[in-house]
Amino acid sequence: MGRKNEEIKREEARQQYEDGCKRNAVEGKFGETKRRYSLDLVMAKLPNTSQTAVAMGFFAANMERKLRLLSAPEIFSFVVYDFDLSALVILGA
Repeated sequence: MGRKNEEIKREEARQQYEDGCKRNAVEGKFGETKRRYSLDLVMAKLPNTSQTAVAMGFFAANMERKLRLLSAPEIFSFVVYDFDLSALVILGA
C-alpha cells in the first residue's frame, strides 16, 4: 500500500517505453501491409474468407521481402539466405 518508490517507477516507465517501441514496429508493419497490399480494401463477408485474404496479403509481403534479398546479391553480398535453416545468414559477422 502507499506510494511506489522511485526505482519501481523508473523501471515501470522503462518497461512501458520498451513495449511502446516494439508495438510501434509491429503497428507500422500492419500499416504498410494495408497500404501496399490493399488489406484495407478487404470486404469479405465470412470470417474465414477475411482471414484468408489477410493471410495472403502477409504471405505476399513476406515473399516480396525474401525475393528482394535474394535478387540483389551485389547489394547484399554479405547476406545469404539458407534454405535449410529458413533464415538469413550474415557472412563475416
